[in-house]
Amino acid sequence: MPPPDTSFARRLWANPADPRKIGRRPHQPAVLAKGAEVDSPSSASVSGGQGQFLSRAASPPDRLSLQQDHCADARCRLDSKRTAFSLVELLVVTGVLGLMMALVLPNLSAVRQSMMSATAVRYLQGFGKGFLDHASSDRRGRFCSGAYDHLRDGDIRYHSWVGDLISARGEFKPGHAIDPVNENKLSEETAIYIGGIDGTGKVNPRRWSGKKTVTGTAVDLNDASTMVGRDYFGTTGNLWDQSFNTNFAATWYFCRGDCIGTGTDVNPIDEDPSRCPLDGDGPLSTAHLGDSRFLTQAVKVPLLGPAAGSNADTDQGTSPSGGTLTLSQALTINDFIDPLGRKRVVRMGDGVCEGMTDGPAADIVAETITPFGGNGDQAVHSFRDISPLHKAKPGKVQIENDSGGETITQLVGGYAPVLFADGHVAKVYDAKGSGGRRDGWLGPYRKDDGWTLDQGAIDEVRDALWLGRLRAAPTAGGGSLE
Repeated sequence: MPPPDTSFARRLWANPADPRKIGRRPHQPAVLAKGAEVDSPSSASVSGGQGQFLSRAASPPDRLSLQQDHCADARCRLDSKRTAFSLVELLVVTGVLGLMMALVLPNLSAVRQSMMSATAVRYLQGFGKGFLDHASSDRRGRFCSGAYDHLRDGDIRYHSWVGDLISARGEFKPGHAIDPVNENKLSEETAIYIGGIDGTGKVNPRRWSGKKTVTGTAVDLNDASTMVGRDYFGTTGNLWDQSFNTNFAATWYFCRGDCIGTGTDVNPIDEDPSRCPLDGDGPLSTAHLGDSRFLTQAVKVPLLGPAAGSNADTDQGTSPSGGTLTLSQALTINDFIDPLGRKRVVRMGDGVCEGMTDGPAADIVAETITPFGGNGDQAVHSFRDISPLHKAKPGKVQIENDSGGETITQLVGGYAPVLFADGHVAKVYDAKGSGGRRDGWLGPYRKDDGWTLDQGAIDEVRDALWLGRLRAAPTAGGGSLE
């Protein structure tokens, strides 16, 4: 005979007729009416009292199972009372989430902007390596073969800094290495070589005389349309797919070198129109940088920067906000890029950007002493085609003119990542400008229909950019030649 068990639970289990078993929990035996059938194979029936009792297990439950069932019952009672969030709880959660979003979103935008700016810097650094390689392999030490200007400098496949980088197969292709901060992704010069924008008036006869189209027909020097689009390039070897595009603007120094002549004068050759290659003695070369008459340092001679908006016509305009493409222009550009209509690169209303700065086009305010040389009768370089649009914000800018002035809205207070002649990239800030205020331009500012340099504009770029001649101007009878 087994020893007696003093456990209350076991004693209670051993007496199924005990009245304390009323209200048993699920683990305890259930009371069945007489004659009821039990489907569970593990069940057993016991006779006694007024009915039959079903035992759910061969052995009585232990203390652990009793505790687990008690906890389960407590959770059931709690769930039956709490079926949803209260209105106050929902309002609190919504308020907390809104506060967190208000704190996080500005930071995310700033991080995204910083990442895009870093990408632009990386592209410029890659371009700089390509230009230094070009100078080391060129017999004249030139950093490039010319401006990205199809009608002025000649066929962009052979005479442009964009073509140089593509031919060298360097780290980045210009058409793929687009400044992500600049909303204008298409260069005005790209639209011109495609035929989307009329380039009449820019044709340089010295570069195009005797040239022929892909079909062997001579180009018409009086008709720019014979030098662009499919009429000139044909339908094979799409230049867009080869990466002939950019939204960085080159400087005059880079593509033209120094001005021929003195002061504001340029080379007066009828066969070489304004801003064409013979206006300067360039492109920029190692000979310029190593000349004993060199007036500055390579670290201050800019080569490339973010391009400002163009007037979407030629590039003679002064519209500060830039122009936009018409429907006809957009259709022409898209048709050249993909005749089958699978790509739609541009749309009506999209902006285009400048290709090169204007050179010495900014007047010096009378009696202003500059560190760049020159005086009131001479001019310095204007960089209005390079825009300090990184981290800039819209602002009001006052333009002085004969009628009392006008107010325009443009991006101000930002900076431009600029590639310099020694290969480094630095940020040049829109800090002061006209009247000591941020105006969206680097150095010379807009006044009337031209550009002006005063003391505030000098202070803005004094330590960052060189605005004057690269070498001392030739003097009459001195035998100094450019």
